[in-house]
Amino acid sequence: NHANATGVSLNFPAEQQWLWLRRLLPDAKHIAVIYNPLTNIDQWMAFQQQAQASNIELTPVPITRIEDFATLLQGLNTQLDAVLTLQGPTYNEAAIRELLLYSFRNRVPLIGLSAQWVKAGALYALDWDYQDLGIQAAEQAIEIIKNKTMPQSLTLQIPRKAKLVLNSQTVEYMKLDIPEAWLSEVTEVLQ
Repeated sequence: NHANATGVSLNFPAEQQWLWLRRLLPDAKHIAVIYNPLTNIDQWMAFQQQAQASNIELTPVPITRIEDFATLLQGLNTQLDAVLTLQGPTYNEAAIRELLLYSFRNRVPLIGLSAQWVKAGALYALDWDYQDLGIQAAEQAIEIIKNKTMPQSLTLQIPRKAKLVLNSQTVEYMKLDIPEAWLSEVTEVLQ
């Protein structure tokens, strides 16, 4: 939102996230989505469109203050098929711990935000290819410096590459059957 800035977003498009959710959890029909309505309402709305097209029920979990997180989780349905976290709320260590406890107590797979979340127990996450993010940013810098392009005329880019990270112990604990067809797409398996 700055007139003289551009860059590469760290948000994966909702369509890409939805695709992997449906591939890895094809039977999920009731999904909670944790998001910040002040910063990622567009992404929430994109997920709603995807869910409606797939006849999936989404439970919105809007959060603007991380201090309210524990209370929100207490009111969350335990009969969910998955919990999806979106970038936006600033998750602290206590909030992530509460999410993971909820996930394991209720055997509801948690879709995390990064490989670190997966290492801690989330089922899977799309993680960044940092080298490619750097290349994308460098390409924009070259366009600005070499070709004297105004930064504001360059579109904010999305990550070109995503790394799919899966926690095999969580798969086993949740008694999930991940379709074999997609296991070859997993970039990293954590235990």
